[in-house]
Amino acid sequence: MIAEKDGNSRRIQVKSASINKGGSYRCTLKHCRHSPRKYGKSDCDFLILYASYAKDFEDIIHDGYYIIPVEDLKEKSSFAIIFPAGKGRGNILVCSWERYKDGWERL
Repeated sequence: MIAEKDGNSRRIQVKSASINKGGSYRCTLKHCRHSPRKYGKSDCDFLILYASYAKDFEDIIHDGYYIIPVEDLKEKSSFAIIFPAGKGRGNILVCSWERYKDGWERL
């Protein structure tokens, strides 16, 4: 997707995440599940991860949107595990991607 704001164009890749049995969502940061190549600066400027929190959790009314600058993916693994704040397992109640949640101002 291409978005324009204040005369500046941004190339955006939107990825959806699916819930697993444990209540977290997994989303690949690669071109496809079996591809060895993660998204990079030549592909897009931002990755938006979407998770259907409102559909999957009765007590959550907003879905999860994580707006991630593609250069921040360099040091990450090839997939993201995301979950709503407070819904993690064990001692991890907030996912490591939380700082990107609803970060629309980055675009």
